[in-house]
Amino acid sequence: MKKTVLLLIFISLLILPSCKKVEDNYNIVGTWELVFQSDGETYTEQYTFAGSETIGTTTDGYSTGTYTVLDNTVTFSIIGWSTNLEVTITITFLGKFDSKNSMSGSFITNYADLFPDEQGTWTATR
Repeated sequence: MKKTVLLLIFISLLILPSCKKVEDNYNIVGTWELVFQSDGETYTEQYTFAGSETIGTTTDGYSTGTYTVLDNTVTFSIIGWSTNLEVTITITFLGKFDSKNSMSGSFITNYADLFPDEQGTWTATR
């Protein structure tokens, strides 16, 4: 009986680590270089995220917004005023972490009914 119990404990120690769910803590806080692609054009900007691993604020140096992170899913937006167009512009980003130092997804830009929404893809690295 004693050998059986020890054998079961030994087997469970071998099996349990392989059953354990591996969770990565993705931390968006810091400065990222975002590359946008839309209609054959490519734009690059620096975005800074400040707050916790799951919620906080973001800025591109001119405009500000908020972000949320759930598991490896990222959502953030920037709201700013365009002096040239005299309109508020909102850019909403949806994406995911590809690794701890890279993200990718899609975006949509709303020009407050002045122009049609602009859509595209983005990647980010730090």
